[in-house]
Amino acid sequence: MDIQQIINAVKQYKPQRIIMFGSASSGSLKPDSDLDIAIVKQTSKPYHDRVIDVRRLVRSTTPVDFFVFTPEEIEKQKEYNPFIRDIVTTGRIVYEAA
Repeated sequence: MDIQQIINAVKQYKPQRIIMFGSASSGSLKPDSDLDIAIVKQTSKPYHDRVIDVRRLVRSTTPVDFFVFTPEEIEKQKEYNPFIRDIVTTGRIVYEAA
């Protein structure tokens, strides 16, 4: 699966936003790199269940790490959580719901 196919598969999850970060967004993606994708979706499901839901939709041989956050989690944590801050400040939005 190429990057666009992965993004299209994630869209089936009906996210508000899909953000690529890490080497994929900085242009330093190598053949052996994995993709780091943050997904923002309003949901009451526990974190682990969200990731499982996305994994069921994306059957990729490309190594992908998915991180699924609610908008509230992003907003609350972006100031003090360096991981979330990195996603917000250096990530590239590749999909945003209308």
